[in-house]
Amino acid sequence: MKKKKVIFLGVIGVSVVILCIGLILSQDKNKLERDKDKEFASGTDIKIEEISSEQNNSLYKLCKVWGYIKYRHPDIVNGKINWDAELFRVMPEILKSENQEKTNKIVYDWLKRFPFEEKSDKKAEKYLTYPQKDNVGEPESKWIYDEQFLDKDVGNYLQKLSKTFIGERKNAYASFYDNQPLTFFTNEKNYPLREDDDGMKLLSLFRFWNIYEYYSPNVQIARKDWDEVLKEEIHRMVQTKTYREYALVIAEMAAQTGDPHLEVIDNEDILINFYGKYYLQCEFMYVENKVIINQVGKDEKNLKVGDILLSIDEIELEKRIKELKKYKAIPEEDKFVAKIKYQLMQTEGKTSEVIVLRDGEEKKLKVNTSEEPYMYENPQKNGFIEEEKIGYIDPSDLKEGDLEKLMEKFADIEGIIVDLRYYPSSVIAYSMAEYINPEMEEVLQFVFPNPAVPGRYYAIPMSVGKGMMKDKEYPQYSGKVILLMDERSVSQSETTIMSLRQSPNAVVIGSESRGANGDLVEVKLPGDLRINMSGLGVYTAEGEQTQRVGLKPDIEIFPTIQGIKEGRDELLEKGIEEILNN
Repeated sequence: MKKKKVIFLGVIGVSVVILCIGLILSQDKNKLERDKDKEFASGTDIKIEEISSEQNNSLYKLCKVWGYIKYRHPDIVNGKINWDAELFRVMPEILKSENQEKTNKIVYDWLKRFPFEEKSDKKAEKYLTYPQKDNVGEPESKWIYDEQFLDKDVGNYLQKLSKTFIGERKNAYASFYDNQPLTFFTNEKNYPLREDDDGMKLLSLFRFWNIYEYYSPNVQIARKDWDEVLKEEIHRMVQTKTYREYALVIAEMAAQTGDPHLEVIDNEDILINFYGKYYLQCEFMYVENKVIINQVGKDEKNLKVGDILLSIDEIELEKRIKELKKYKAIPEEDKFVAKIKYQLMQTEGKTSEVIVLRDGEEKKLKVNTSEEPYMYENPQKNGFIEEEKIGYIDPSDLKEGDLEKLMEKFADIEGIIVDLRYYPSSVIAYSMAEYINPEMEEVLQFVFPNPAVPGRYYAIPMSVGKGMMKDKEYPQYSGKVILLMDERSVSQSETTIMSLRQSPNAVVIGSESRGANGDLVEVKLPGDLRINMSGLGVYTAEGEQTQRVGLKPDIEIFPTIQGIKEGRDELLEKGIEEILNN
């Protein structure tokens, strides 16, 4: 009996081994060809002690050529070639080049290893019929025709590739899927990063630069010419010696876009915890060029509303602002609060030494901090205000069914204030428009990347208004509609403003919105670095840019230091006045 059991168990053991081998072979068979090329999976041996201007120019050229081919070559797009590995194979030769003539020859000898047939697939034919959105992205790449920059052979290779269009891109580094208009970068590898691996650092820089070049609708409105950014950051990147320096170079590079939707996230929380892991328990506004406290936590005893913050832990606030702006994508010089608000209030310890200006006198205070950033609480709740003459809606505080109940209550009142300084908890751009926009009309344009042509975009209009939603009948509201807006109005808030301001009775009050819209996509870089950026563009119905510039109010008004000290909400007051006086 024991002998039979041993034989039986032995058979099971052999079967399990065979099954495991079968699974491994099956997985390997299903792998893309590029994933089998693992030579550089753990890093490279490329080290640059000191970079010359000639090397910088050669790497600049390599980055542009490598990126252009990455999104167009059929064998790279379908997953046959590991294009990261090929970069590492040619980079040592490029670094040895003594002049640009030799660099061009090295590049062409490298490209000859990757022949292709000039043709397009069936999916591409459909995408090529999409009308191009002008002045968006980088569709032409005129540099591939520049014989002063590239020699004739390299130029001809790239020009031939420019006539090769591919629509099927599920295996591409920038992938697209059926019925999904956004680009996905999930096929990019997150390699480990050694502090002395200059090859991997340059891959990181090259990858991000080219993704933003070809898949950001906002590259043409970057704060600084994107080509110039590349030239500068190559030199800075190879000088980095630590992970912190590496992360800060990527952050500084990203900041040059001025794209306020863009965030860099590192695995050591260097950028998140820039000044420490603790936070002052207060909210502030930047008013009249001063950082002024407009709300404090319930347990905060020393800081007061109206205090002007001068320094935190011996670092002046203006110095903090200047340093943080270096690593954050700020749309305009004066629109930075929302991007740095949490880091600006950070400290290293559980208590902090703060200097404030209070009633004209400087005071040094010792305040307690918290591991959680302070979250502003809107003192105004949804419902009636001004003796039930006006309705107030904070869209961040809406739960399912709340909007319908409020609009039923507000049916006969003089006006409604929708406070879009607060981010909507759900999409009200459509449902609210049913009540206040008497007709369906185009309110904005979404701009999506064309899968077949890297750098080209097409527009799809969005229309809202009476009759768009078919689920039920929405009674028309004919009173005044006030939309409150400022720098805190971002993304979904901005979309909602563009939708609701089309109502004939709507007035937008406040200051410019942040100018950060479009669904986010994630980019992975070596060393567990991540970048979130806008994957689509949002334009007005007239085709005007909204990113960075923001939306403009009909009536401009800003808070004042005196108003904050008195505990007043001057935008809300103006909204009330606009309703009651009209």
